[in-house]
Amino acid sequence: MKAAATTTPKNAQNVENRTPGSSSLALNNKGIKRRLDVGQKGCDRSPSPSSTSDVIYVAMKRKPQPTQNDTPFRNVNDRQSSSSSDGREDVVPVLRPLKSNLGYPPDLIQGSDWDNLSIQIWSKFMSCKQTDEMFNKKMRLHGVLIQIMQKHYPMCGLYVVGSSMTMFGTNSSDMDMCLMLMANDIDQRVHAINILRDILRIIKSYDYFVKAELIRAKVPILEFRDSVSGVDIDLNVNNSVGIRNTHLLRAYSNLDWRVSPLVLIVKLWARIHDINDAKNMTISSYSLALMVIHYLQYGVTPPVLPSLQKLFPHKFLPGQDVRELSLYEKFQVPPSKNTYPLGHLLWGFFHYYANIFNFEEEAISVRRGSKVPKHYVKFNSSSKNIPGMWKCLCIEEPFDWTNTARAVYDEDVFARIKNVFLTSFTKLNKTTSLSSIMYS
Repeated sequence: MKAAATTTPKNAQNVENRTPGSSSLALNNKGIKRRLDVGQKGCDRSPSPSSTSDVIYVAMKRKPQPTQNDTPFRNVNDRQSSSSSDGREDVVPVLRPLKSNLGYPPDLIQGSDWDNLSIQIWSKFMSCKQTDEMFNKKMRLHGVLIQIMQKHYPMCGLYVVGSSMTMFGTNSSDMDMCLMLMANDIDQRVHAINILRDILRIIKSYDYFVKAELIRAKVPILEFRDSVSGVDIDLNVNNSVGIRNTHLLRAYSNLDWRVSPLVLIVKLWARIHDINDAKNMTISSYSLALMVIHYLQYGVTPPVLPSLQKLFPHKFLPGQDVRELSLYEKFQVPPSKNTYPLGHLLWGFFHYYANIFNFEEEAISVRRGSKVPKHYVKFNSSSKNIPGMWKCLCIEEPFDWTNTARAVYDEDVFARIKNVFLTSFTKLNKTTSLSSIMYS
């Protein structure tokens, strides 16, 4: 997400210039109130142990008259609401910290050679991770958008997905959203495109939404920016797998405090080395997160993480109704016996993919908690799976069993990616300094 100056809707009333952190209500040309918030964002903050993104949000939901078998989709999160005079539920951000160790970890420093690297990783994580302020901006924006969407699609559900909700996001991460219109899948190349065209016209009618563009892809998205908050939005239609994998990744991040810092640092590292962009045939952020989780499941002994889909198969079903999912569900998993320092685990991640994992013959399966032969996943019994998508980097999507890294198909590009892994491992192994690998 690129920083954007806060702009004022054309018909705003009593709006003044604001200092960072201040706010004011404005009225746009459609009569929907917006709160203008201006805040600092980026990766130059001082670490704050109390700064977490453990806030849940509620849907601003019109009260339709559904039949017994026709109820609107809800959001993945728990919700708290109060009825307003127009029959619509108000958006109420609910601050409820998870019982996850996101303060200063008591075992960050262990009196080992890895302590300096562990401190560097944690400090970088705390300075770059999504703040409560940014999270709350996104939740307020979600409330505005669902109010707009339900004027046109009264029975819809609007879900915030991806790194904004998994605790793997930075303060500059876009807000990925999924608009659910029906329980069944739709043709993404035809029906989703047509729906997004209609939404594009709707979005363009609001002064504070700018830079709206329809992006044609395997899963088409509508990109636009909210000029009030500066948040960039990527909206898809009925791509329910994104809701399910957000639920899964959030569950993994809650199991061990070391998961979120490792994923975020790997994402920042990949971005610096220009290997974190599926549009350029490199690795998506989702695939990088799965690579970290796989390493923590299988590449280190004892494992840091189990396979949640093995332990709780009924909680992570591919066809499960997304209305039944909750980001705050507690999974009773025994604590890991792995006590490796954060720095040791980051070193092990690069060692595993630079020297151990066989990309030519093996594929990553977080669902199974192991690596599997590449020829095995090529013929997964999934309607969306195509053998031809399993080429260079093979990472099984935990729900639809396709290759999340199918964008990495060019041999020359993949050779460069592997070289970045090897070079970074060599530098980290020599220096045990995070700065040695955080420049291109």
